[in-house]
Amino acid sequence: TADGKVTITISNGSDASSGYVVGTNNGVLSNVYLDTGKASSDSYNNEIVNINYSALVQTNTGLITNCYVQGLTRRNFTLAETNGGIIFASASSVKYMPLTNSSEADPLYGLVKENSGLISDCYSHSFGYSANDSYKIAVYGFAEKNTGTIQNSYYYINEDMKNDNDDKGCY
Repeated sequence: TADGKVTITISNGSDASSGYVVGTNNGVLSNVYLDTGKASSDSYNNEIVNINYSALVQTNTGLITNCYVQGLTRRNFTLAETNGGIIFASASSVKYMPLTNSSEADPLYGLVKENSGLISDCYSHSFGYSANDSYKIAVYGFAEKNTGTIQNSYYYINEDMKNDNDDKGCY
């Protein structure tokens, strides 16, 4: 674009096997901003057609630095599903809206699902949303499973998680 930014469109990230900017990152991803999209409706119960299964990478064994993922997503992780490399100075701020509104919905992993590498100087501002008041989505601030190192990072508890329960299920 004229302002020097690159626009990436993820084609039909509509199921769990698609929607990555990169499948496996063995190199360097730097200065990438991924907007996962916005809903076409304000009501969760109406058909929402613009929420994709979007994430930066599926597997990271390289370096992710200064990257940011934000928006609405059906994907329950934001930067990588598995990280065996380095994630540095990166962040996520997504509203996770699973297809199901029951206890069968997967939890949200703030940055990655599994970490065996290094996550440093990162933050997550992500939360889960369920239209079912009786079901709350579990949120792991950084990772569900960590056998690596997470340092100098923080999870910001979104105001919607604490205060927006009238809007059905921001937890």
